[in-house]
Amino acid sequence: MAAGLCILHSCCYQVLVIIRDAKTWKEAQSYCRENHNDLITINSKEEAAVLGDILRNRAEEFWIGLYGNFYKFRWSMVQEGLDDEGQLEYSNWQPTQPNGDTENIMCGNMVPSGQWSDHVGSAPLPFVCYDGKRTYNHKTSVSRHCK
Repeated sequence: MAAGLCILHSCCYQVLVIIRDAKTWKEAQSYCRENHNDLITINSKEEAAVLGDILRNRAEEFWIGLYGNFYKFRWSMVQEGLDDEGQLEYSNWQPTQPNGDTENIMCGNMVPSGQWSDHVGSAPLPFVCYDGKRTYNHKTSVSRHCK
């Protein structure tokens, strides 16, 4: 089951599609890439606040397009023109996060408070896709991400 929501920005628009069917992070990424653009990328405090307000009334956690290890997280959908592919320019981690494995790939999810947490990618969770104007490039491989 999906629900679409639109967020307007001065330079572009994006439609958030909430998918309530639980999937692993990799399955969620594949679904979003096949049916929309990708898992949601959150680039500012304003975007985080809007998405947090939308998801705050739900008791569940949602996959977002974040993956990496304790030292470095990046976005599934890479923004054009960044020096470091998919680097985080904005973050909204819970106070004790990220706290996962330093060697293995972890995946990012949004908790009901609107903050982020790292999680094992094999856990099935609902997820949020991005749809709308393409302002990003696919530069990363699905096989490199959370399994």
